[in-house]
Amino acid sequence: MTRAICIEFLGLPGSGKSMLVERLLPQLRFLGWRVLTYRDVMVPMPGQRYRKIRLSCYFLKFWMARLPSLWRVLRLFFSARPLRRIRFYQLNRLLKEACLIHRARMGNDGALLVLDQGLLQAIWAILFYSEDFDQRALKSVLTASDDDCGPDVLVMVEDTPERVAPRMRSRKLGDCPLDDLDESVILDVLRPLMTTMYGTLPEHIATLSRPVLRVDPSAQDGDIVELLRQALPSPPSEVVISPSM
Repeated sequence: MTRAICIEFLGLPGSGKSMLVERLLPQLRFLGWRVLTYRDVMVPMPGQRYRKIRLSCYFLKFWMARLPSLWRVLRLFFSARPLRRIRFYQLNRLLKEACLIHRARMGNDGALLVLDQGLLQAIWAILFYSEDFDQRALKSVLTASDDDCGPDVLVMVEDTPERVAPRMRSRKLGDCPLDDLDESVILDVLRPLMTTMYGTLPEHIATLSRPVLRVDPSAQDGDIVELLRQALPSPPSEVVISPSM
């Protein structure tokens, strides 16, 4: 292996991605994987001197080397109308996450990145409040992200806006800017983007011949782990005994 393998759990806010990942982590570690979570990726070098300066330099270097990709992201962002302040927050999140996911993948050979908030989720979120945007720009952004930051395995956590809206109002986590909105507003934001979430994004990953797993958040953990085990290579620490031994 030359880099970490990335699993992204993709689904509507409030669909239970984070809870599902928390339940699966012990079983993935039991299989022999060295697992890195979203927090491990987004809070690198804890306690190290000059951490913010070093990360800022890495961020600038990363995007200066990918100016065409940055232009594609901005083209998609400004094609979605109307512009809202919430979407500038999501754009900042996307640029940051792409950089740090790339850093984690390149610096942790043989590890397993298990992300309940990954690159595809961040790309989807910059389209909040937009019923119309440049579809070619979206596909261009997805193509540009394939090698650096895109998932090797995509797990679709399937749900509906009508089911997640009440959960978002009650959870009060503060990590999603939609949580404080009325249910009717949440529905207005999510419904136009359902085709992108459950159609365009997984279809793109499937065209790359990468596994796309569709699961219900209430499914048995063991069944989901088995699907992941079949989709992943053997972990580096796993001893594989051949029939001749």
